[in-house]
Amino acid sequence: MNSIIDFLSGEIPGGFLLFLLILFIINLSLFFFYRGSKFFTKEVYKKKVTKSSLFLLVTYVSLWFILKPVPIPDPILIMPFQKGMVCEYTISEILEQQIDGKLSEDYRLHYWDWYYDTCINDSIDNFEYRLLIANRLNIAWIVTGQYLSDSRINVIAKNENRTINNEFEFISLKELSLKIAVWLNDKLRILDIDNKDIFELNYSDDYLTTLTKAKLLYLNFDYSKALDMVSNVNPDPVLLKSKIYLELGKSEITNNENSKFGEKENKNFLEIISLLIPVAQEGKDTPTLNRILGRLYLYEKKYKEAEIFLKKALTQNPYDAKVYNDMYYLHEDRFKDIGFENRFEILNKAIELDNGNSDAVYNLANDYFQTGTGSKSGTGTTFALETLNRYMKINSENNKILILLASINLQIKHADEAISIYKKLITRGNTDSELYYNLGIGYFHKKNYDEAEKTFMKSIEINEYPDSYLYVGAINRITGNFEKALYYYRERIKRSKKGEDDYYAKEALHGLQWILKKQYEDSLEIEN
Repeated sequence: MNSIIDFLSGEIPGGFLLFLLILFIINLSLFFFYRGSKFFTKEVYKKKVTKSSLFLLVTYVSLWFILKPVPIPDPILIMPFQKGMVCEYTISEILEQQIDGKLSEDYRLHYWDWYYDTCINDSIDNFEYRLLIANRLNIAWIVTGQYLSDSRINVIAKNENRTINNEFEFISLKELSLKIAVWLNDKLRILDIDNKDIFELNYSDDYLTTLTKAKLLYLNFDYSKALDMVSNVNPDPVLLKSKIYLELGKSEITNNENSKFGEKENKNFLEIISLLIPVAQEGKDTPTLNRILGRLYLYEKKYKEAEIFLKKALTQNPYDAKVYNDMYYLHEDRFKDIGFENRFEILNKAIELDNGNSDAVYNLANDYFQTGTGSKSGTGTTFALETLNRYMKINSENNKILILLASINLQIKHADEAISIYKKLITRGNTDSELYYNLGIGYFHKKNYDEAEKTFMKSIEINEYPDSYLYVGAINRITGNFEKALYYYRERIKRSKKGEDDYYAKEALHGLQWILKKQYEDSLEIEN
């Protein structure tokens, strides 16, 4: 249905082509009717052609306006400012809080924490790198700047056609954010309020600086330190604390799954409930609050509750790419009532809103490939690679995206491409045993058995990766070192945890039996 609406609405040229086709068919039908009728005069023919053409034109134009999607507001990105050789995030955080919820309907905020979805953490402090990546996103206005001194700053706002800048002197960061907000609104008219109605935040600079530092710790996965930093600040930053508890709760789920004592009550999730539910019941909820609760219930596999809160978050802010990606984890029937037929559509919406959202890109490409035939030229493979390669034009260094791209290349027997990516990841300090295992498979496909065995042995050395034992056994069977092959086949069988469902253990058993049979047959030949 959505594709038909797009077709008619003019989102693709087919809408206009359809109009011309129908117009041609109607006029052709009238012409033949006129030619074959004695009572159908030339004047009547002209009137009917004119009326039918006008009726069709009015109908099409009406449908175009009725069905045309509401345009997505242009994103404004407030980048971290440069202070010496490092990033200064506090002013970005304060300015976002200053204008969030006050933007006109033509604009929406692209929050500064996008860096941790899209950029390489090691390069974030590089101003030119940040600007380069930001320019690759679908951003209408980029706001950034550089400190000239501790009390003076140069602020820049730019898009592809225009750049404006201004220098500000300031005493406090709150005062500075107010000045910048007034200046931006004066130049760009980005707010739906007048400059005189823009007010200074009620929080102190110290409070806002502490919150920003804690947020950075959270984004860098240092949850304990982040929680310690905000544990005694006033007023209580319930949303940031809830985000931290959410990540700690995810880890608790993993620990419970691995525990022999079974499921335990998730204390971190209980903390979130105690923080947020009272706020929600008072009607003071925000899109961020509802998204946190929606994700919490997703992790607890309470999908009805997750659906309620995620849909509420979308109602409050229909332009949050992260919420669309969260909705992906629900059953497809749960998001059909908001206009999406399947997971591909909802993930494409997330990427349309934020083409740097690596989670949505990963999920979409992976789903395309998993639901396809797995062949090199299959539609699923083609769409998966196109999705990943589009993202790679924004950032070619994202580990998660690179791992998926390498995995797909490995499965479609593009061994050289896969090897190149795995070597790049390892060179950058990734020491995961599975990376070495997959690199070994790439060498194995190329019949480079020496490099393959070295790589599989490295995987075993790091974490005794079980399936590496199978491949080392297979390599030695191929090269004729049967005793070594028998040893590694037996080691793989010993590490079987799935019983009869362990495919690789079965393969090891078959390899072991083949060698034993071969050795027995060879011994009979010697005796004879």
